[in-house]
Amino acid sequence: MGDSALPVTTYRNLGDRLYDKRKLGALEVEQLVKEFNNSNNEDAIRNVIRVLTTDFTDSPQGNNKKGGLIGLAATAIGLGADAYKYIAALVPPVLRCFSDPDSRVRYYACESLYNVSKVTRGKMLPFFNEIFDGLCKLSADPDPNVKSGAMLLDRLVKDIVTESRAFDIERFIPLLQERVYVTNPFCRQFLVSWVAVLHSVPDIDMVLYLPKFLDGMFNMLKDPNKDIRTEADTTLSEFLRELHKTPEVTGTQSSPSSDTTSPASSPASSSASSPSDPSSPDSSSSSATPTTPTNVDYGSMVSILVHHCSSSDDFTRVRALAWVNDFIMSGKDGVLPFSAQMLAGILPCLSHEVQEIEAAATRANVHLQRLVNSTAQVVPVGDIVQTATQQFLNQWVPTRLSALRWVLMLHDKLPQLLSAHLADLFPALLKTLSDPSDEVVRLDLEVMARLSLDSASFERLMRSLVDLFSTDPQLLHSRGSLIVRQLALYIEPENIYRKIATILESEEEPEFATTLVQTLNLILLTAVELQEVRQNLKNLESPQSRNMFCILYKSWAHSPASLFCLCLLCQVYEHASFLLTKFADMEITVNFLMEIDKLVQLLESPIFIHLRLQLLEPERYPYLFKALYGLLMLLPQSTAFDTLRGRLTCISSLGVLHLIPKAKDDKSRDSSQLSDIDFSSLGQHFAQLQKKHERYRRKVQQENDLMLSQMYMQKMTSSSSSSSSSFSGATVGLPVSNGNGAGSGGSGGSNSGSKRMITPRTQQQQQQDQPGADSPSTGQDTTNTNTTTYSQSSPHSSLGSIPTMEDIKAKQG
Repeated sequence: MGDSALPVTTYRNLGDRLYDKRKLGALEVEQLVKEFNNSNNEDAIRNVIRVLTTDFTDSPQGNNKKGGLIGLAATAIGLGADAYKYIAALVPPVLRCFSDPDSRVRYYACESLYNVSKVTRGKMLPFFNEIFDGLCKLSADPDPNVKSGAMLLDRLVKDIVTESRAFDIERFIPLLQERVYVTNPFCRQFLVSWVAVLHSVPDIDMVLYLPKFLDGMFNMLKDPNKDIRTEADTTLSEFLRELHKTPEVTGTQSSPSSDTTSPASSPASSSASSPSDPSSPDSSSSSATPTTPTNVDYGSMVSILVHHCSSSDDFTRVRALAWVNDFIMSGKDGVLPFSAQMLAGILPCLSHEVQEIEAAATRANVHLQRLVNSTAQVVPVGDIVQTATQQFLNQWVPTRLSALRWVLMLHDKLPQLLSAHLADLFPALLKTLSDPSDEVVRLDLEVMARLSLDSASFERLMRSLVDLFSTDPQLLHSRGSLIVRQLALYIEPENIYRKIATILESEEEPEFATTLVQTLNLILLTAVELQEVRQNLKNLESPQSRNMFCILYKSWAHSPASLFCLCLLCQVYEHASFLLTKFADMEITVNFLMEIDKLVQLLESPIFIHLRLQLLEPERYPYLFKALYGLLMLLPQSTAFDTLRGRLTCISSLGVLHLIPKAKDDKSRDSSQLSDIDFSSLGQHFAQLQKKHERYRRKVQQENDLMLSQMYMQKMTSSSSSSSSSFSGATVGLPVSNGNGAGSGGSGGSNSGSKRMITPRTQQQQQQDQPGADSPSTGQDTTNTNTTTYSQSSPHSSLGSIPTMEDIKAKQG
């Protein structure tokens, strides 16, 4: 079959092992094809190509493959300008040899395709994808000769693509998108070079296809090879400059004077043109379709950039943030729909330890805030709020602060739109109150305060705060004062106290209500932010201030000491002395005494200077003396007792004697001035609320006693078997001593019929009967004759058995 298409000598020379013989055979093929082409014998030409393919390039023999490749190149040269008619038969056999295991065959394949491409020029572009794929693999070939041949062919193909208008970029992009993720450094250099060349072609707008290969290009920035990182960064910078010019290109027409800035005049474009035909690429005079904000796919690229903003490679992070920043500055309103995504990439980088990354993130954050704040377009408020709330949990303080500032900015610009998302935003803001950073908590409180300017939001804020304090007592203890005082900077403090007091009035948890009232009372007395509120309460001149007193009274009644302090602050001394008579009917607990101790300390503070000065006028303030002396009678022998007694003894005894004969009404304030305050009703409210507290304490005590009893019985049951075998009758059935050497049944001897179990409380009583223990009957201690001690679990003990403040603090220390 081969003899009919090729002469025998030609056929033999093409398969010879010597290069000169094969070259001679190729020259014979070239001459033969020229004769067939001159006589328009297409069938003979196709037969020659078929024989070269089947008998040579597809042969398992290496020499035959080499001869066939040379023969196909000679055929193309012999056909000359008509070679394109047979391009479909000439190129595929050569491409199959690109993957041959013999490096010499691969080299001859590069040489053969070079000659075919040089002859056919743009007519070979239908096979561009296959050629590109083959060259990509050959660029990483281990044989340097093959790699050199592939580079020569690559340069020729780049020249052809640059000068041709028939290049199908749409068909090529999917292949580039697939190959851009290779990790071989030589393949990466090959790909980057092609992206740069295609970007320099005027008729190809690579920016439109940038989302397809942008991710792979950014992956190359992490390559360990510095040259690859530099080439990739340079190419990406060219695209970034192109995007940065986008707003300027929009709405302008190309003119001769604008050719100086067109891509056609770039050095890369001029160097890529074919030197063999300088007149053919007249496409440089035509400009590409300008890239505009409407046809740039910012959304896809933003997703890629945000992913790389969290890269472990610092260089990649910096470049990704630079791209985001340029997107914001060049895209303007076109990137607004993706502002939440960009924010998700920016905020975590604001706290990065690398200064360059932090600076890049700060620039992008500032520009994005300016864009959102200045735009008249629709802003994705919901998405931004969701992104910001997610960053409330970030481990770094600058990021959390910036997220809160974003919420503030949205509230200032779009309060109505933001209000629709408060249901999702408020829980996150409340949770942030537990943040370890005081700076974050202060800004968080400012955000919540500014979001709660209307009555409905304010109501929700106050109830949410009370609920939060109820579920998190530690937050109330550690941050309660900071939270209330900081809110008072942005919201009228009187409104805060009115609302919380109203909520506490119906609080079902007495213990929590007491704790919160004590905290609020201390803030009311000491905080600078509430100075105006204190002044109004001190005077009670306006109906509003008297109404404020009544509202606070009903919730302050949860804490007797706080209520007594409120009455002293408001100078209603007669009612304060009335409250002291009610204290005698209450259970005197350790917590109550500690609050009274704190109250005495507050009386010595600057807050009550007016009260101490009023002691100089006993005739005018008789109930003040009665209230303070009554308070003194409540206190056990302690430092607080000595402090208050010392203060009262400073007053002339003659002034005290004037207390009895004076009028019943306190002359410090006109009675008609407080006529709108129903002190009788308030006193009844206090008594009822304290009864509720007493029932609650008894209930808790009963539950605790029951639990201790169950635990004790379980312990006794588990140890009964071993105890009965070893110590029969040692722990049960013993007579309880009454302290006189007699049994529990009577005097004189043991009463075996009246034995009972020794409980833990009996043991405690026995310990108290030991020498050196306190004697409740005498109310004296063997080491201190001026004070007494008293069991904390015995709230019904007489006032004489109450421990001193020093003992109480020592026990809780």
